[in-house]
Amino acid sequence: MTKRLFDEDVYMTTCHANIIERTDQAVILDQTIFFPTGGGQYADKGTINGVEVIDVKEKAGVIYHYVKEMITEDQVELSIDWEKRFDEMQQHCGEHILSGVIKLLYDGNNKGFHIGKDYVTIDMDIKITGDMLVEIEDKANEAIYKNIELDFTYADDLSGVDLPVRKDVTVDENIRIVTIPEIDCVACCGTHPHRTGEVGIIKLYKVEKNKGMHRIFFKCGKRALRDLRRKTDIIKVFNQEFSSDDESLLDRYYADKAKSEDLKKAYIALNRKQIDLNIEDQLDTEKSYQRMVFDVLSGQDMNYVIKQVSDKMNTVILIYSKSEKKVMLSHDGTKDVKCNEIFKKIRDFGGKGGGSMKVAQGVFEDNDAGMIFVKYVEEALS
Repeated sequence: MTKRLFDEDVYMTTCHANIIERTDQAVILDQTIFFPTGGGQYADKGTINGVEVIDVKEKAGVIYHYVKEMITEDQVELSIDWEKRFDEMQQHCGEHILSGVIKLLYDGNNKGFHIGKDYVTIDMDIKITGDMLVEIEDKANEAIYKNIELDFTYADDLSGVDLPVRKDVTVDENIRIVTIPEIDCVACCGTHPHRTGEVGIIKLYKVEKNKGMHRIFFKCGKRALRDLRRKTDIIKVFNQEFSSDDESLLDRYYADKAKSEDLKKAYIALNRKQIDLNIEDQLDTEKSYQRMVFDVLSGQDMNYVIKQVSDKMNTVILIYSKSEKKVMLSHDGTKDVKCNEIFKKIRDFGGKGGGSMKVAQGVFEDNDAGMIFVKYVEEALS
């Protein structure tokens, strides 16, 4: 058994220990401050005699320290990455507070917990609405403001323990119950601060449905502070762009958005008029198909051209847009033209594409190749 110093003093960042066994990749110590992966929490990072510890795992009460290179000394000095440890403590304790608050307010149960790189998540077995998120966030942060002292109870079994444990205990020995009075009580092996005030802040971001559960995304402590700082910097930029302040930013944004939508509609109307004129210039009613080339034409407008030409006459339509380097061939299905068969050769011209009997399309790396393919299609239609 490895003595778990992190259970005795979670704030210990350095210590001395003896290597009692070596494997191909790991060392086993008589005692350690390194928390191993478990309880939804990742292992501590740090060094042993200056050698990087890349992972820590526990098996049958033995803690394995996987090191970047084997350590030859028997007596060693351990040092953990305190920033990472404290971050994990804040997130983990924040999860306890949230889970306890949701249980108290709505009788919801935490069915999953994960400390991710971007967000921390918990999966609840009840529906969580936006209004509920606000109430949960307020109640959780009230628990932080009260700076409640956590209580840790150790037992070999629960027969003599009378505590309102939130969920069933899944281990039958070396049990540790973590209690936040009036908030939460649960068996947990992870690292936690001694008081809720050290969590700093709990910020809830969103809730999503996930495999029959409702997953809450949140951040605690320094993570939340860094995120709020980043978002504040973003808001500053937008305030400069819109000549606004925090109070008027949204109003300015929506007003600007409305103007943009009006300009977009006006542009589309003018652009469509120009396209209509271009169609008239290129329309040749004497031909059995219509071939049209546009210097500037979006993919959406290519469909508009097809509709406009089709409304005027029942024909095969071949369109090429130089701005998009894109070609389309289309008809209403009454013509004896298999568009997909013609486009089978598009790769021979350096393009990519395909389609159905009635419509096919493709794109090219350059317009020279695209225009050569257009000529090939014209020959096939002739």
